[in-house]
Amino acid sequence: MALTDRQKADTQRWMGYGITAHVSYGMHTQYEPLGLDEVLDELTATQEELLVAVYLDVLAILEPAVVSAADNLDTLKAGPWEANPREMAQRQDLFRGKCRELCGFLGFEPGPNLGAGGNSIAIVRC
Repeated sequence: MALTDRQKADTQRWMGYGITAHVSYGMHTQYEPLGLDEVLDELTATQEELLVAVYLDVLAILEPAVVSAADNLDTLKAGPWEANPREMAQRQDLFRGKCRELCGFLGFEPGPNLGAGGNSIAIVRC
């Protein structure tokens, strides 16, 4: 069983590399972790099952949960319910943490969209 194009695109995006063009020295390039396609194509059946069950399926739930946390931003208290002022940040931290785990599982540094930090470089394919 091979990963679908959507699964590959989500993997790349959740690793922090995105799929949008970047202008560099007048040329359009795309952020892409060098060798990711090859790694994804060469996963064993067990590795692929783990990737989907532990990372892709979970991240597909966590990502919209961050956005849905915004539904209650205009309400601090309603009856016995009280808003958690850190809910959105906590959900985002959980999501990004799982994204970083995905990067580690596949053996890549987190990409620039995950705030990779000062010790990382972005490999840009021209």
